[in-house]
This record gives sequence, structure tokens and C-alpha cells, in this order.
Amino acid sequence: MNKLKVIFTTLLLCFAVTVSARAAINESFPTAYDANGASIAGWNWLRASGNYAEWKFSPVSARKVVLFFAALSTNTVNGGAGFDSRLTVLVNGQRAGVVMLGNDCPGARYSGNSRGIGYSSHGCLVLTPRVQQPVTSVRVEYPGGHHSAMKQTSLKIITID
Repeated sequence: MNKLKVIFTTLLLCFAVTVSARAAINESFPTAYDANGASIAGWNWLRASGNYAEWKFSPVSARKVVLFFAALSTNTVNGGAGFDSRLTVLVNGQRAGVVMLGNDCPGARYSGNSRGIGYSSHGCLVLTPRVQQPVTSVRVEYPGGHHSAMKQTSLKIITID
């Protein structure tokens, strides 16, 4: 239950930080995608040292820039349901932080092979002013730990002016 509260609070904070009454909110979608993780059912699995996924964008800049991730997370190869994961994020080649991908249903944790059931996870990263704009590329790298899977539609950028 505490994990669910943490995930909910994290997502709520991401939305609270990004929404204001007078803000103009826009979405940007990738123009290109590349990854070197194992490709399984249209997803690239980041589960070994050196694995990455990278998206290219038409230049994006705004007062606030938020990266929204929709991914899959599990504990191991042919793993279980209900696990979170984390990835190192680089923007324009510069380290921007770590995104925590919170599992959508952590209460359904099962460490055996769940055949992909219960893998869906989400996370966001609000870029700090020190991150170079305009944003033209976002790369995530596997830092070890639980596995994550990405595809071209796993990332969108929300801008707020």
C-alpha cells in the first residue's frame, strides 16, 4: 500500500508541477527512435550494461519541460508482475536525472514468470533549468537492477509556457 501511495503521490506531483491555470500546455512526439536492447514483441528491453533507448525530437523548449514515460518493468528475464524500475536520463547528451518507473499495480507483485501480465509502468521527469534547451534528444540508459522496456511511443514531452 505504501508503494502505491508513493507512486500516486509522485504522479500527482508531476501533474501539479506541470499544470497551472494560465499555462499553455503542448505535447511533442518523437521524430525518430533507436535502441539496442533485445527486441521482444515490439519492445526494446534494457536489461544489460550498455543498453539504451533514444528518441529524437524537433526542437522543444518552454518554461517547463516534462518527460512522460510509458514503459514495461519487471524483475528479471521472463520475470514477474508488480515491479518498479529506474533509468538514467540524458537530454542532449547531458545527464538530466533518473526516472523512476512505477508499476501500475504493485499490489499484484508476483516474482515468477507472469508472461508479461502486470508489467506496465509510468514515470515522469521535470527538467531543471540547468538542462540545455531546446531539447532535441532524450536517451535512457540501463543502470542495473530491474529491467525496463521501451518503444518509440514510450516517451512524449509536455511543455508548459
